[in-house]
Amino acid sequence: MKKTFYFLFLGIFCFQGIAGDLDIYRRMKGTDVERQLLNLARQTIKQCLNGEKKQMPAFSLDGQWPGGQVGVFVTLVKDNTVRACVGNFYPQECGFLDAIIKVATQSTYLDARFKPISPEELNKIRIIISVTGTWIPVSNPHSIDFKNYGLLIKQGDKTAVLLPGEAKTTNWGLKMIAKKAGITSNSEIEYYQFETITFEEAQDENTR
Repeated sequence: MKKTFYFLFLGIFCFQGIAGDLDIYRRMKGTDVERQLLNLARQTIKQCLNGEKKQMPAFSLDGQWPGGQVGVFVTLVKDNTVRACVGNFYPQECGFLDAIIKVATQSTYLDARFKPISPEELNKIRIIISVTGTWIPVSNPHSIDFKNYGLLIKQGDKTAVLLPGEAKTTNWGLKMIAKKAGITSNSEIEYYQFETITFEEAQDENTR
């Protein structure tokens, strides 16, 4: 049975609007474009781990950002567990393909929760690319549909993200995201919900 993995990403984000149209990215799922994006991420990681010079993508898209600028994350899953996750939750100055290359490279070493990825692990890792849509302010976080929307929480310089499908229940999700952000009081908390589109390698694709 195929499992989908989601993650909590902790960090400080640049708070600006994202105007990306996720419908265009949604239409990429199940197409050759999705396969090419995942292959781009895998080849980038392979080149990084082997110390090879990064190659330019062998394909192109219509426009730098097919559906407008979006946040881009790369998650590496090993043995049904998140091995690393790195991303940017705000529009990139570069194009979509360059953003994937950048984040895929960073996924091999930048996640401070884990040790860097080793070359020997590459064939045991499954890759997930996530793109995030517009942040919508929410006055009542208990009203969020956690199955279909992610949550971003902010209090001063403390932030954390919960992606769609991760929360077991609403109360569990709110407690977990506050804990990850290091938020201990209920004063001056900002909540934003957002939609995410994921491109995932199949379970049997991570053995190569």
